[in-house]
Amino acid sequence: RDVSISLIRARAEAISDRLDILIDNALVGLMLVVALLFLFLNARTAFWVAAGIPVALMAAIALMYVGGLTINMISLF
Repeated sequence: RDVSISLIRARAEAISDRLDILIDNALVGLMLVVALLFLFLNARTAFWVAAGIPVALMAAIALMYVGGLTINMISLF
């Protein structure tokens, strides 16, 4: 019983690279938004608004999970 398994096409590296790009873009976007908030608002208000952005994002993802929705379903509309 000589059985061998070989990968024809492995996409793990490409997916990992795309996730790295996504994280980099998200961090740059967050930094730009925070910089603009501090530029146009006072520091205290800008801090609370900037702190609310990740909280709102996490709440939306949690509600999508509870509701059985995926990001693919949201991006269709």
